[in-house]
Amino acid sequence: MSEMDVLNEIYVPAPYEVWGLFSLAPWKAALVKGEGRVPFDASVHKSMVWAIDLSVLPIDAMNAGPVERQMIQSSKEWAEVQKAIKDLGVEPSEINGKYVRASFEPTGETYVNRKGETKNKTFLKIAKVFDTEDDCTKDYLYVSEDEKPQEEEEPGNLPAGQKEYEAAYKLLQATVRSAARGKKTVEEVKTAADPRIKGSPVMAKFFDVDGVEFGALAEKELAGA
Repeated sequence: MSEMDVLNEIYVPAPYEVWGLFSLAPWKAALVKGEGRVPFDASVHKSMVWAIDLSVLPIDAMNAGPVERQMIQSSKEWAEVQKAIKDLGVEPSEINGKYVRASFEPTGETYVNRKGETKNKTFLKIAKVFDTEDDCTKDYLYVSEDEKPQEEEEPGNLPAGQKEYEAAYKLLQATVRSAARGKKTVEEVKTAADPRIKGSPVMAKFFDVDGVEFGALAEKELAGA
């Protein structure tokens, strides 16, 4: 192929990959027109569905923001996520709180956005599960052509407990940001976020909706800061 032949090819970007801490939070929801998924209340709603919040908190070496996806159990997106995890010989209930390598892959379905453009629906495909954060980081550095793996931790790295807390706090920020959309009061944000926090062992270890950290983040989001 000559250099000029490149001009005839259709460019297909490589799937976005992310290495980081994986979190799955299932919670009972109801689907309400105009609102989407809301916490299920048996006295108000006729039917309940399982909502699933998925997030990946990238490792420090990636210097990237959290990846978040929201879905329901009956969706094709969740079916694809679940299958990818099971294909690794792992049960989805066992992968929560693990470090993973994942990429966005097409589901085979399409949708039309607000501009009238047809887009491919995607899901987050888990490709690897790591025993430790160090293993996850080494895999990222090995794949990345710009950096070389570091065999030993440099002095001054955060203690394991503090690193775990900071990872949980970043997930809490993402959860509050998502829960605050369309809300007007802190109580409404609490109602939306409570099942997600309780469903995530990573966050639930350090936070709840009555905590100071949650309240501060909720007020900040509602203020549009």
